Amino acid sequence: MCEISADTLSYVTLPLLYIIFLGQIELQKQVTYNCDTSLVTVTVNSKPVPQSAVTNFYNPDSKPSEVLQKVSSAQTCIGNSDLDVSERPPFSDNCDVLIFKPNFSSRCPACSKYRKGLQKQILRQKQSTSSRVDQSSRVQYCNLNYAELLERSRNVSKKVHTEQVQCNRLRKQLDEIIRKHAVDVDAPTSELCHSTVQSALDRFENGSLRKLFLEQQLKANNLKNKSSMRWHPSVIRWCLVIHSKSKSAYDYIRTSSVLDLPSDRTLRDYIAYRPLETGTQTQEITSLAAQHGSQDVSLLFDEMKVKEGLVYCPYTGKLTGYVDCLESDTLLDITSKSAGKIATHALAFQIRGLKSSFQGIVATYATCALNAEGLYLRFWETVASLELVGFRVRIAVSDSAATNRKFYSLHKSDFPGDPVTYRAKNKFAADGRTIYFASDTCHLVKTTRNCMERSGPKSHRHLVVSILCIICMLANSGLPSKPQS
Repeated sequence: MCEISADTLSYVTLPLLYIIFLGQIELQKQVTYNCDTSLVTVTVNSKPVPQSAVTNFYNPDSKPSEVLQKVSSAQTCIGNSDLDVSERPPFSDNCDVLIFKPNFSSRCPACSKYRKGLQKQILRQKQSTSSRVDQSSRVQYCNLNYAELLERSRNVSKKVHTEQVQCNRLRKQLDEIIRKHAVDVDAPTSELCHSTVQSALDRFENGSLRKLFLEQQLKANNLKNKSSMRWHPSVIRWCLVIHSKSKSAYDYIRTSSVLDLPSDRTLRDYIAYRPLETGTQTQEITSLAAQHGSQDVSLLFDEMKVKEGLVYCPYTGKLTGYVDCLESDTLLDITSKSAGKIATHALAFQIRGLKSSFQGIVATYATCALNAEGLYLRFWETVASLELVGFRVRIAVSDSAATNRKFYSLHKSDFPGDPVTYRAKNKFAADGRTIYFASDTCHLVKTTRNCMERSGPKSHRHLVVSILCIICMLANSGLPSKPQS
């Protein structure tokens, strides 16, 4: 084995092997020729050339000098180092290293195909960065840095300004069209228009929404007092759809005097078809039982913060917003201290079908510093209402708040042999079923994540968990390191 210049293009014969070194300091090409197997191996800067690329210039009948000539004249693949993609290599895994058609491309076919994927990735990264500060982005503000917050606020301001300018321009155009082309009609012309519309109604099919809508418009136009109009339920339903899509668009159509539509007060009566009341929602439970029948359900309950204040209820004539205080609570002195106070939290009970997807709120309570004993009474009151209509409560789901954990411990007497209280006897089930307590897994994961994010040197929490700590804990726990068959 020896080193010779590329200009001589000679080779040295060794036992069983022909080894040729070509090139200069920057680029070292090495060709290894096996006399016994007639196998040629080529490396460039210690990087082997795939055999699929070697077959492009070598066959068993080729002489070593011919191989040396082709390797020397071949061009090295430059890869994709010009693209700024730090997490991915510049060369393809199937790179040919050498190119024997330099005039065709400075990259091998594998790297050329690989380059398209890198370019798409760079484009996606640019788009994702711009989408974070876009006015329609769904990224929460807490996940943006200061520069991104400023850029996003500018984009939102520009969007709002553009929409306002466009709305003003369209409003001016509409007013100009009405001013130029609108005319006042006399009584005979008005009657002629009504008769024309009436004749047009005969062209529509009976029972169609278009015919019904035109009839309602004629009826509303003939009334002197618009508040005395009684709208058809189909028109109300159609207006509710538009109102739910965009309240501003609905208000503009109604106030533009183009169409006569029901007022917001009329639609509100249909939206809030059932008055809101605290305590057990008897009507909602009865409605769910009539729709879905007797089913196995899970009972979910949680307490949430609400805005403090008093609201006048037009259905009952009472001020709502005070803490609910049951007579049994007062006798037990559980929430009597909160009686007469304005509620700060709302306790809600919801059921979900275990074998179907139906769900519904079955009880709501206004509370202020609710304790475990008060939760105990309200929980079993809700269970009794559900069991009475045929629902079978199997599981009770809640978060891991201190009040809920203490509420679980109140049922320890039902199964005193259990080391951990995870079930209770259903006092209102004829067959003596058991209700199992379960924690909300999503809430536990979220709580763990929040604790980890808020811990640090400047916080009172120092929750630094490493992989090594977890491995040591598993090792000390005696759990098997590998799953056993």
